This record gives sequence, C-alpha cells and structure tokens, in this order.
Amino acid sequence: RRAAAVALLILSPVCLIQLGGMAEYRMGSITEGLAAGIGISVLLVLVAIGVGILISDGMKLSRYQHLEREELSLQYGVKGLVERRRQEEERGYRISVVAGVVLCILGVIPLLLSGALELGDEITISCVSLLLILVAAAVFLFVRFGSIWSSYQKILQEEDYTWERKQVSRKLSWFPGVYWLIATAVYLAFSFTTGRWNSTWIVWPVAGVLFAAVYAILQALVKRKSEP
Repeated sequence: RRAAAVALLILSPVCLIQLGGMAEYRMGSITEGLAAGIGISVLLVLVAIGVGILISDGMKLSRYQHLEREELSLQYGVKGLVERRRQEEERGYRISVVAGVVLCILGVIPLLLSGALELGDEITISCVSLLLILVAAAVFLFVRFGSIWSSYQKILQEEDYTWERKQVSRKLSWFPGVYWLIATAVYLAFSFTTGRWNSTWIVWPVAGVLFAAVYAILQALVKRKSEP
C-alpha cells in the first residue's frame, strides 16, 4: 500500500502536464482553463488518495515503532529463522533494485533525445510525462521490496538499525515531518503565486534529493556531538 501511495504522488502531475501541453500547443480542442481545471483536480485527487494511504499505514504501523528506537533481544532460534527468510527474499530484492535503476535511466533517455534532436516542446512534454511514469514504477519497486528488506534489518539490528544509529534516528525523529510540511508549503505557494502548475512539480524531486543530503548532514552532526 505504501509503495502504491508514493507512486500515486509521483504520477499526480502527469495529467496536468499533458493537458497543459495540449492546450498550450493547440494539440486538441481543449482550452487552457479546462486543461488546468481537470489537471489540478486529478492531481489533488491522487495526492489525497496517496496521503490518505500513507496516514492510514502510518497509524497501523505505529505500534511497531519501538523496533526502530529500542534495542532488541531476540529469543533463541529467532535470529536464525529471520536470516533464512531474508536469504529467501534476497534475490527478489536485488532484482527489484536493478529493475528500478534501469527504469530511471531509461526514463531520462527519451527526454535527452528530444532535446538533442530538437523535436519540439510538444514531444518534450510527453517525454517528461513518460519520465514520471517510469520513475513512479521504479519507486514502487524500491519502496515495495525495500520495505520488506528493511524489516529484516530492523529485527536483526543491522546497517541503519544498529543501536548507535537508532539513538541518532530517535534524536532526529522530528525532522522528516517538519521537512515535508515545509516542502509542501513551498510547492503550494510557488504554484498558486505563479500559476505554473505544469512546471512547479519540479519542487518534489528537488526536495527528495535535498532531504537525503540534509538528513545525512544532521546525522553527522548528531553523531559528532554524541562522541566523547
């Protein structure tokens, strides 16, 4: 469910981009006002569905948040069982990661060719929509199989879920919520003030990249302060 929700958020501006391009370049009988109305409506509906799913899943999984914050003591035999299950899932996880990376790379190629061959803005707009669709599919794979893989890491307390990293994550638990609320406010403010809903979607991929960078910096700062 969470993977589908994230994919819907990425797909939400596709209709607006396509209809906006059709109206701007006279590719049909649709007017700019109608294109904007339909596109924004579809965008808001998909965002509402995606956010609703994320909130619902977050509430269901809240009872297991202690796995990310507390040190676990596994009973005899449990660790071996979890490790065997993880080995069974490893091949599917690797395939999903490779497929997701390939989809992201393939999505950029049409956009680059469109610009290099000067095929026109109409084709470029379609290439942008295709890029978002492929990225949505890739992110679905990342989140779907990545969530399963991370669940094993949480139980086994490996990689990002060691006791030391759990302490850091607990101190930064406030950051994701605050960051994405600010990103949403920036997106809405930028979109409403400029009226360029067909291009302000760029805020989301930029915010995603910046999130990883800023979070990594904050983690490094917290670790440095925690060192004796």
